[in-house]
Amino acid sequence: MIKDSLGDIIKKWESSYTYSIPNDYPAIVRLDGRRFSLLTKLFFDKPFSEKMQKIMSRTAYYIFKETHADISYVQSDEISLVYLPKNKERFTHSFGGKIQKLASTLAAQTTLHFNLLGDSVGVDKLDIQSFTSFGAHFDCRVFTCDNKENMNHEIAMYYLWRHKDCIRNAINQYAQSKFSHKKLQKLSIPQVLELIPEFDISIPLQSIYGEFLFRDKEKLSGYYSKVLIKSYDTIKEYLEGVNNGK
Repeated sequence: MIKDSLGDIIKKWESSYTYSIPNDYPAIVRLDGRRFSLLTKLFFDKPFSEKMQKIMSRTAYYIFKETHADISYVQSDEISLVYLPKNKERFTHSFGGKIQKLASTLAAQTTLHFNLLGDSVGVDKLDIQSFTSFGAHFDCRVFTCDNKENMNHEIAMYYLWRHKDCIRNAINQYAQSKFSHKKLQKLSIPQVLELIPEFDISIPLQSIYGEFLFRDKEKLSGYYSKVLIKSYDTIKEYLEGVNNGK
């Protein structure tokens, strides 16, 4: 006679592949647009679109605020979030830190809000019905740092990596709008910059550096500060302030 009920058996299968972020570690999240190269080609100006930037910025703000993240960074079609462990008794991450739950829910929320915002900024190359029927959506990965005792450094290094990626992508996108693929092939970033000396004065700063959103610890809960950051030190300084209760 089978001792376990059918439900218990299935839940045991599920639990075999359930992984969680420990409550004393940060949850780090990266949301990335799928098929966005085609999306931008169909609906937005190149190499940089103010409308696309607005949609991504507002989507990042919504997710940041609604899910109580501590830091958000948006660049191109990507949003990176950090949820720091709190110095509170019985603190737990959302969904108990379960990675599958966090990833699926955050991807769904981001996808929904991004598509709803398409109309608010006036997508104009095709009508809004075509935009929403395109089915823009995001994937999501959730992970944590290697050493909780060194989390400030490791989180700052993660953001520095994404920050460098943003700058590199901005340079390449601008150069590709000016020169052929053959002309740019095998060139390093410094070599590409030599071809576009006007780069840093011709492009919105958000497109070059991305946009950070911090929970402002010096004001009442619910206030946020939006800034452009160009250094690892500024990110790490913020993290140290949070973890010291500032």
